[in-house]
Amino acid sequence: MQLPNPPDDDPGCSSSVSQTETRKVSGTNEKVTSQIFGPMLHKTKNQDRKFQKIKIAAKAPAQANKKYQIPRYVPKEHDPGFTSDDPVDIFLTFYPKSLRDATLEMSNLYAKQKGKTLNLTEDELLTFYGILLISGYNTVPRRRLLWSDDYDVSNTAVKDAMWRNRFDEIMSSVHLVDNMKITADPFFKVRPLFKHLNDINNAIPIAEHVAVDEMMIEYFGRHGCKQFIRGHPMEPYVGSHTHLVETGLGQGPSVVLGLAEKAEVPPGVKFYHDNLFTTLSLVDEMTLRGYGSCGTILSSITFPS
Repeated sequence: MQLPNPPDDDPGCSSSVSQTETRKVSGTNEKVTSQIFGPMLHKTKNQDRKFQKIKIAAKAPAQANKKYQIPRYVPKEHDPGFTSDDPVDIFLTFYPKSLRDATLEMSNLYAKQKGKTLNLTEDELLTFYGILLISGYNTVPRRRLLWSDDYDVSNTAVKDAMWRNRFDEIMSSVHLVDNMKITADPFFKVRPLFKHLNDINNAIPIAEHVAVDEMMIEYFGRHGCKQFIRGHPMEPYVGSHTHLVETGLGQGPSVVLGLAEKAEVPPGVKFYHDNLFTTLSLVDEMTLRGYGSCGTILSSITFPS
């Protein structure tokens, strides 16, 4: 077997050399001799090597630091509606006249649809909410015990404010929307309240440091939005009907970015969040928008090297 001669201009080759190879054919005593041609390489000693010094220019300072610099925080001007320290005034700011009138109209309409006459007034509605607030910090095994004659559970303020049966009537009829105009939104009954609270955020002074966290609502009733999370109580969940800003970064980051957009948070504000929201892409995006971002992350998360 003979190989073709290598080309003369092959780099690293100065000449060709031949080599004789003898091998025995399997199963016989016959031997076959072949000559192989190949290139012969020069052997260069270390002391013969010549190294050329190349001058490397110094790298320019990175310009990315200017791009990712968080601006100075400048607080928004205070809205005149939030100058009062009276708790009632603050509550009425979040629950204005327009929303109260809508609640009165829809509650009386719902009672009429059930064949009852409610005739709910604004004073009764505010008293009703006041009793709900009291029952939040002065808890009893059953709500009706607030009107009890037993001194260890009764509440004089509640008993003097409204009759128990009247409270039950309002409790069974209070509504924000018309039940006959149901939509696909699982939370359509309270959506006007959600929308109003989001709109009023623009009037609230935003501090330099903002914490974003989720809330678990313990609930054991029947509802299509209920979701079970192992190790936690039930929580309402609206699935595809959740109103989030489209960011392409996932649900957790979209909550933080959506909050910053809807509340018109000024640049320079620092956000703090837990591992439900924290991702590297969120930190990058928040920094690009002029916000600080600090959050916890699971120890099992690996980062690219």
